Amino acid sequence: DPDAPDLFSSPDKLVNRNESWILRLRELSSKMRIITFFGSRGQRDRFQEILENQGIPYTPLSDLQETTPLTGGTIETILGDIGEGLFNALDNTLMVSDTFLFRKKYDRSRETRFRTAAAAFRRDQIRLAEGEPVVHLQQGIGIYRGLREIEIGSIPGEF
Repeated sequence: DPDAPDLFSSPDKLVNRNESWILRLRELSSKMRIITFFGSRGQRDRFQEILENQGIPYTPLSDLQETTPLTGGTIETILGDIGEGLFNALDNTLMVSDTFLFRKKYDRSRETRFRTAAAAFRRDQIRLAEGEPVVHLQQGIGIYRGLREIEIGSIPGEF
């Protein structure tokens, strides 16, 4: 049936990363189970800090077999790698990775990272508001605090 919904689909169909996806996750968490996957404990801890700052409840999981009572509005976090993620319509579960949310790639060479990141920023023209989550290619997940005019050597710039 061509009109039947896909049982498994990309998270892009539910989460637009060009908009405030943290607010979208909050909205979706009252309608479905959301599990976020992280490649490292540090990345997960920083994401949980972002959730706390936004007033979004979360539950850390030790494995996917762990059963937790589903509380509306709660986002679950777990260590693991699933690529970008998927939406499972059978279980009404959205699974997304830090690589999907933060557009982070792990396999880039050092020289390519800056050039690719700058090109992606110009291409996407992301509008950031102070307090929103961001990813630095070398430092990981953080919170955007705005641009500041500083001078490195004798060269001024906004950073």
